[in-house]
Order: sequence, then C-alpha cells, then structure tokens
Amino acid sequence: FLSPQCHPKVFDACEGRDVTVFHIMTFQEVEYAMLYAHYGDNFKCVPGGSTVGLRAISLVWYLGFRLMHLFGFDSCYAPDGRHHAYDQPWNDGEGSTDMYAELKTSAGTDAIKKFRCSSWQAHQVEQFFAFLKKNGDQFKLNIHGEGLLATMMNTGAKLHLQSVKET
Repeated sequence: FLSPQCHPKVFDACEGRDVTVFHIMTFQEVEYAMLYAHYGDNFKCVPGGSTVGLRAISLVWYLGFRLMHLFGFDSCYAPDGRHHAYDQPWNDGEGSTDMYAELKTSAGTDAIKKFRCSSWQAHQVEQFFAFLKKNGDQFKLNIHGEGLLATMMNTGAKLHLQSVKET
C-alpha cells in the first residue's frame, strides 16, 4: 500500500510489485473522479476520520487483520502534559479543554475522571466512536493504557465537556 503523497522515487522503487494506492478521501465526486482517471481501479479509499490513528485502523483492516492492539492511542494529554509520546512541536501551545469521563463503578456508583484534551483529540474520540458504531462488528480492538479512549472502551464511560481554555 502506498499513499499518493509518497515521493515518486518510492513508486519507482516499487515498479513491478503488487502495489495498491490508498487515498485518504472525503468521498467527494470530483476527488474520486480524479483518482479514477489517474489510477483506474488500482486504488482504495481509506475511511475512518481525521487522524492517523483512525485511518490506521482502516488500513490494517484492508491488510486482513481483524484483531488489533493499539498503544499510545490515548486521545488526551499525558499527566506530565505531553500531547504525544515523542516531540511533535507543531502541537506545542495548542489550546486544551478538560473532558470528564463519567464511570460506573463496580458498586454501581458514578465516578468522574478528568482528562486534558486538545480540540483534535476530543474530535478524535467523537469520530472513533462513530466509526466503531458503524464498523465495529468487523474487527476486535484492544486499546491499551490509561488514556481517555482506553478508559471509555474499558468502562463504557460517558463523556462530558467543560470548556476551560488553558492559559
């Protein structure tokens, strides 16, 4: 699988191999027509949302995997304030919001756990559950860790927003 955004030398290096072009697409008619005119039937549209993590689930499914384990797919800031496991300076200084996961404890009482999220992380949560609702019967997904998505998946938590702009 190669993305159309790959450097032409990558395509040259794959000459003679079984290559499928995958394209992150919004399913607009003009976009589809352009891709079809250039690639014919030799491309796949990868649905899934606005982040690389969401698209990776679809791409892995296309490759035939039905059991997926996700690590680092937290959709929230780490307790130490990091937004990624590695330096990603273009996200430094972005605004963030407190999100509250409403958990049902084993005793049947409510508990609240607070997570700090950027707007794209909060949107990723929304898109993830919409994607899961539509496609979740096609694969088994385990999200590891203590981040927002893992907490929601493992507890069935409901999510609430309290807008607090970080200064």
